[in-house]
Amino acid sequence: MCVGTYNDKDTGQAILIARVGEDFTPLALEETPAEPFAITGRESKAFVTVKAIHLQDDLDLHFWIDKCLIYNPKAKSSKKK
Repeated sequence: MCVGTYNDKDTGQAILIARVGEDFTPLALEETPAEPFAITGRESKAFVTVKAIHLQDDLDLHFWIDKCLIYNPKAKSSKKK
């Protein structure tokens, strides 16, 4: 997955899931409103989440999509079942 969305079960809030890579994740968590991706209880090193409230306009959304697309060619695809 490159980028996606889901609705938080507790708050009903829309959340962007961005696969930005292990190199950018620490910077994203420090410099942006992104939060760790930890749906399964374990934090992912390559994914972050961004609440919809922080995606106020197309520029905000494009920022994250661009980060995902930059990382995507380096990403390892999951094993086929």
